[in-house]
Amino acid sequence: HLVWTYYVGAGAGKDINHQRFLYQTLEVDFKYGYYYTGITAEYYPWEVPAVSAIPAAPSWEQRLRTSRPFLLAGFESGYVSAEGEGDYTVSGMNVYHDEQKIRDWLFSCLFGIGWALPLNDHWSINLSGDYKFHFYRPEEYNGWNVITAVRYRF
Repeated sequence: HLVWTYYVGAGAGKDINHQRFLYQTLEVDFKYGYYYTGITAEYYPWEVPAVSAIPAAPSWEQRLRTSRPFLLAGFESGYVSAEGEGDYTVSGMNVYHDEQKIRDWLFSCLFGIGWALPLNDHWSINLSGDYKFHFYRPEEYNGWNVITAVRYRF
């Protein structure tokens, strides 16, 4: 009925925005990254999906019949790195410039529900939703998450 999961992940990107109207220009650039690791305990009220019950080449109907819902709780640690810079110019003269850098270590506790769909003996697709409670700046970081994950079971 109980499965422990350890996971790692990351997401990074940038947004570059350049707008012009007559003699005015607004240029705003953002770079951001989030790197995280965590551990969860998943409780399956109707038992963990029986991987051995799936034949060698299961149909999608057989996979759906062996799939199961679960409850989850866990802890996560992450690092947020973000920076933004903006310029507002009129007729080539810089009227306003602003920049912001954020470097935060985050520690959170999460609770949620999910669904495990086994693909074969080791691989499964997990769909879940959780709410994360953060210990640092909760008004900014607390919130809901929807997650799709591919899992390998040893």
